Amino acid sequence: MPPVQRRISATAVTALQAKLQAPHGFAGYNQMRVWLAEEPQVTLSYSSVHALVRDKLHAKPQRPRPSQAKKTQKP
Repeated sequence: MPPVQRRISATAVTALQAKLQAPHGFAGYNQMRVWLAEEPQVTLSYSSVHALVRDKLHAKPQRPRPSQAKKTQKP
């Protein structure tokens, strides 16, 4: 049986891991797909990106939560 050829290189996976660990990583999996198409120029389907990030990298998209306006105004 021939070895399976990956559609994404190890350098692209490393770059994706670094971006996922940033405080303002990605808002969602579609944003990851767009970033992969632009930066390392890898075209993957939504389900492939989801499987890669959730199953292989054990990560999730990081979206900063909005803070309340009242909370930011201190007397």
